[in-house]
Amino acid sequence: MKAGFKFDAIKVCDNLLIDGHHRYIASIIADVSIESFPSTKNHSQITYNWSDVILKTNEYDSPTDIKYHNFNDAKRNGTTIEEVKRILSN
Repeated sequence: MKAGFKFDAIKVCDNLLIDGHHRYIASIIADVSIESFPSTKNHSQITYNWSDVILKTNEYDSPTDIKYHNFNDAKRNGTTIEEVKRILSN
């Protein structure tokens, strides 16, 4: 985000973040605004206070997942996977 890459907007319903939790947190850390748009929620979604959320540095994505995300980030931003890797290594 700090490098100016664009990401999908987050989905919000009645001040409840429906989709884009990681993007939202990343935007706060990077001090970058991220677009949001209205969405709907289903009966199983639970409301949490962000102050109750504990951030951990664990990597939950597999190496295959990370390659997939990096590929999509490069494609979405009109750049190469090598450029994404270069940015991530800084």
